[in-house]
Amino acid sequence: MEYRPEYFADPRSNTEPPSFPGDVSRERYLSDDYRTHLMRDVTSVRIAVTAGDLADTVPLLRAGGFTVRTVTGGGVVAQGGGTTIRLDVTTREQAGYREVDMSLNHPVKDRHVEQIGNSTLTVGPGSHAEWTFAVNG
Repeated sequence: MEYRPEYFADPRSNTEPPSFPGDVSRERYLSDDYRTHLMRDVTSVRIAVTAGDLADTVPLLRAGGFTVRTVTGGGVVAQGGGTTIRLDVTTREQAGYREVDMSLNHPVKDRHVEQIGNSTLTVGPGSHAEWTFAVNG
């Protein structure tokens, strides 16, 4: 997510200085409170979408500065801003989230698994967490 440059220029915004010219990133906007939590950032998502939704989304990803490449099976992988988005083609009934990968603020020694409804969150070992979702239908 990005914010308007004039917001950052206003001293009342109490934001961090830019890392580069034109920096309007969320990193400048958010407090550093995230450092006290285990999860740091979403690094990738994988979503199953219809062919029509994929066709509508690819131009938006490109317009947003993502590098988009086609993968076997008709899907795409879009990379930009430290995040990877994979979109796989499926039917409307099978559409939905498949996986969310996250980086952690610090490594954890042991693997921890939580079942959350029809999904599984696996944290560690190391500085990585993965949240997988069961296929609908």
